[in-house]
Amino acid sequence: GHSPAKGDRIIQIAIVFIENGTITKTYARFVNPEREIPAFIQQLTAITDEEVRTAPTFEKIAQEVSDMLQGTVFVAHNTDFDLSFLQSEFKRCKVSGWSGKKIDTVELSKILFPSSSSYRLQDLAEDLDI
Repeated sequence: GHSPAKGDRIIQIAIVFIENGTITKTYARFVNPEREIPAFIQQLTAITDEEVRTAPTFEKIAQEVSDMLQGTVFVAHNTDFDLSFLQSEFKRCKVSGWSGKKIDTVELSKILFPSSSSYRLQDLAEDLDI
């Protein structure tokens, strides 16, 4: 769904660690939300109930994810959306939440490309040929 406040859960997590311009580590996995994925989210993400059925729940990876993120700068396209889910899940699992600096690539792209017709990640990537 769209709202952790309404009980929606994380179904996939991916973290890329970059140091001095080099990818040093990646972490990616499906997460079992312990509920059915709404049809519109399946259509949006192409992630199905079947794909998450045998994945770990967030409770099982919460501490690991929290530990990995400590001391990092959080970079995402619309950080507030991603962080709201992540912090909600950490709180639900009674795990220390993330704190630190963040960079929102939506806001960054608005500064760098003020005349862009769209700031959707897919559109920006296409415009930049990446």
